[in-house]
Amino acid sequence: MDIHEKPRLLSAVELWLKSEDWRFVPIDGESAFRMDVQGKSGIWTCFARTDEDREIFMFHSVLPNRVPEGRRPAAAEFLTRANYGMLIGNFEMDYGDGEVRFKTSLCIADGTLTPGMICKIVSYNLSTLDRYLGGLNKVVYGDADPARAIHEIEK
Repeated sequence: MDIHEKPRLLSAVELWLKSEDWRFVPIDGESAFRMDVQGKSGIWTCFARTDEDREIFMFHSVLPNRVPEGRRPAAAEFLTRANYGMLIGNFEMDYGDGEVRFKTSLCIADGTLTPGMICKIVSYNLSTLDRYLGGLNKVVYGDADPARAIHEIEK
């Protein structure tokens, strides 16, 4: 591959983002793009990343606020309950700094990363985060019970 040529997975992601009129910026030194998203439950930052060697496309939604240290056990319970039974993607929390994100990914395995694949991974990511964000905020900032908050979301 020419040093000026974009990796093929990243190029597919870039084409899709442009076709959907997303505003995004490349991340220097990484095979990734950064963008901000407005959902029903708030605004957050997203990262579209590719690992060309392992043929993986990843999409992360990162919450703007970090979970305060004293609320991390309750947040971890909420996120674990949210993850249970989830077919695609998962919530992650860095216990060290309280960062929470939702990750979806897809292994391409010698195939082509199609616009439909990208759309499904991104759409599922955004809709899932938007669905759970309000409940997480109630647990973190309003002392809501994690089990009850999940029940309200998933009923």
